[in-house]
Amino acid sequence: MDDSTESVEIPVTILERAPSVDEFARLRASVGWANPSRIVLSDALASSRFAVCLAREGHVIGCGRVIGDGMMFYVQDVIVTREFQGHGYGQQIMTAIMGYLETAVPAGGFVGLMAARGAEDFYTQFGFVARPTPQFGPGMCLVER
Repeated sequence: MDDSTESVEIPVTILERAPSVDEFARLRASVGWANPSRIVLSDALASSRFAVCLAREGHVIGCGRVIGDGMMFYVQDVIVTREFQGHGYGQQIMTAIMGYLETAVPAGGFVGLMAARGAEDFYTQFGFVARPTPQFGPGMCLVER
């Protein structure tokens, strides 16, 4: 008798929609990100130009979204819950986002993102470059005072 156990991979589904406020708050908390008020989360999600969720057995385990004004686009909130990281799910989310950006960004448009520490290599596979470079200065953000 064979006592080995075979791992059965459960399929995931990409849903072209924003997460609900509850899903978004849970995903953010799962990776240690703070959650602002539900109103702020709701407004942020409603302002997305594009969003995807990754579902496994009907449960949202990841998301990603694009924000911007039609000329400037930012990849935002690419999240996979910790228990499912390292299985290529983030790549599936980014592949969907990149498909959207291919058709949405006009000539001369800009696409940026702020990578979490240690995630830079993940984004370079999609054509993003870490700054500063000889061509681009460092990215900057306003730190809450």
